[in-house]
Amino acid sequence: MTINYAVTAAVWLTLLIVWLIVDLPDVHVLWLTLASIGVAIVVPLLFWPLSKTMWAAVDYLVYRTDPEYASREAADRASGNGGRA
Repeated sequence: MTINYAVTAAVWLTLLIVWLIVDLPDVHVLWLTLASIGVAIVVPLLFWPLSKTMWAAVDYLVYRTDPEYASREAADRASGNGGRA
């Protein structure tokens, strides 16, 4: 969720900056608001699978590099709990 939120915020901020550069001095607030709502709905939905994969990779790297994980028995790690008790 954190990665997804950060990407959505970055895309929206980029939209806002480009919109203001192109549309100043007469900013069309209604169209900017509609575009912002569209970004807030579409980007998280499209980016969700990738953000979930990235977070799983971070989780894997954090827990698998823990020295305590290597010292556990293979049967404990195979229980499906990711090596955590």
